[in-house]
Amino acid sequence: MAKKKTTRKKKPAAKKNPQAKKNPPAKKTKESLTNDGSRPCELSQARLKAILNGNFDANFHKGLKHSEDGSVDQESFRDFVNAFLALDSTGNAEQLAGLGIPAGNRKWVNPQSGWAVDTEMSDPCFHKIPAPPKLDSDEITAEAVELYWMGLLRDIPFAHWNSDANVQDAITELNGQKFYINRNDVNLSPEESPYVSRPIDVKSLFRGGELFRSPDFATDDTPVRENVGPYISQFMVKEIRYGVLNIPQKIVWARSHTDYLITPEDWLGVQDGEMRNIREGLVGEADEDADQRRFISTMRDLATYVHFDQLYQAYLNAALILLEEGYPLDAGNPYGSIENQEGFGTFGGPHILSLVTEVATRALKAVWRQKWTHLRLRPEAYGGLVAFSDPDEFTQIKQTTAFKRNQCRYPSGLMPMAFPEGSPMHPAYGAGHATVAGACVTVLKAFFNESTVVKDPQVASADGQELMNYEEADECELTVGLELDKLAANISIGRNMAGVHWRSDYTQSILLGQRVATDMLFRQCRDYIEDYSFSYTSFGGGIVEISAAGVSYTPPATKSDEAKPTKTVVDGDSFGHPDRILRKEDERIAEELLTIV
Repeated sequence: MAKKKTTRKKKPAAKKNPQAKKNPPAKKTKESLTNDGSRPCELSQARLKAILNGNFDANFHKGLKHSEDGSVDQESFRDFVNAFLALDSTGNAEQLAGLGIPAGNRKWVNPQSGWAVDTEMSDPCFHKIPAPPKLDSDEITAEAVELYWMGLLRDIPFAHWNSDANVQDAITELNGQKFYINRNDVNLSPEESPYVSRPIDVKSLFRGGELFRSPDFATDDTPVRENVGPYISQFMVKEIRYGVLNIPQKIVWARSHTDYLITPEDWLGVQDGEMRNIREGLVGEADEDADQRRFISTMRDLATYVHFDQLYQAYLNAALILLEEGYPLDAGNPYGSIENQEGFGTFGGPHILSLVTEVATRALKAVWRQKWTHLRLRPEAYGGLVAFSDPDEFTQIKQTTAFKRNQCRYPSGLMPMAFPEGSPMHPAYGAGHATVAGACVTVLKAFFNESTVVKDPQVASADGQELMNYEEADECELTVGLELDKLAANISIGRNMAGVHWRSDYTQSILLGQRVATDMLFRQCRDYIEDYSFSYTSFGGGIVEISAAGVSYTPPATKSDEAKPTKTVVDGDSFGHPDRILRKEDERIAEELLTIV
């Protein structure tokens, strides 16, 4: 039976307002998101204005117009920076959206996200990192030397590093460079206090861990934690028990001795933002080629892993391994002492798994503000500046063994990239992978007992086709905390191995991630009724404890003061009401967390 047709009375047409176009309704501002006069962010404004007064080519400008030598169009770059100044002043991204990119070219990655706020983290405006090394500094030269050597050694298996002459040449040259971190005050820029060198050998080459040792530590031979054991973390080697799936960590890998952006034509096209086939040269992708997949055994393998990973997947894998293999939880977990209960939605497996993913998005918001206000150029752009420069420019890097050998291999002198498309379409500093690494690893160290020795350590064969038991003298030193720190470094420095990031991108970003995770874990103290605490060893070797009472930090012991006092970094009284912490509290908390190294 047909439905009865109904009729509705038409609403009378709205009367036209002749002034509507002349006086459109005012747009809502975003002041309500930051509740006490937040805009503009003085720090972001100062950074961007300084960039406008400097050398435009010394900054990130990928996707803008360029001349034949790769120099950025001055007007385009000025509009680019002014668009971020406008975004910071008003929260309005119209000026940024109005910047033209040719149809079919790559797009800039999520620049607005750095201005998002979050109820579980201080406003990104206040999570800061110091200025990166300048274009003409000793520090950036040292970081570039490391990158050229990474490009030269990408295909040498980790298993052969002890015996390879080229690896030894890299160690010799890098030992003469001033780079890495100023361990006396990590929050100073190189301009304020120059970086220092540290001895490098085959066990510390291209590893992280530089924050863990200071010249003033208790003994001169205090070990750098990440110098222990194989290069690759056990959490990137062990089989993952994913529910009823057991997943071996064999990867699709990129063909050896195949580098990109090594001709001026390709390099310039990529700077202009042209699209590339990012999966070019991969081995083992098709199901019928699955037997060709292998365990990570070279720097190119590691670079390929971080080319296609979902940002938090390595830490989700680590959490699954730790939970499924029954590793003990941190001593402050409340359910360690309750005989008739166990954790689940709070302080149990589901809680840990959700926090590892939850902290990742907050880390990205924090680092994206840094990226789009520091606007640090990518290594590939630096390589172009060097390759196309006059003979009397960039002489310091041109005189290095690394640069000369690279030029013998690639006469253009350009820095070889592991990715066909080169770097992503966002600035270098800080690093997204490294900030997420610092945040996720901090969460895992806070939940698990770090001193537990990792069970049955393994290492990949030189061809990556099998795993072998690791039976060296230091096998009993591979602890959960060490291997988590190493995991953060593997993922972060793997991006450097691809040529898309700098050493200081890693070093400062893992600290930023550590602060974001600490910030989040502290703010969530209102969520629980259990009597609990989290504790973890910081990337610099101190001890951090988080509870409803606040955040405390015990710096590592030193020669001059072997029992440095514990200090309260953030007091639990910061939560005077159940609403979101006021912006002034955001600033105070973020500033105080800077003291944790």
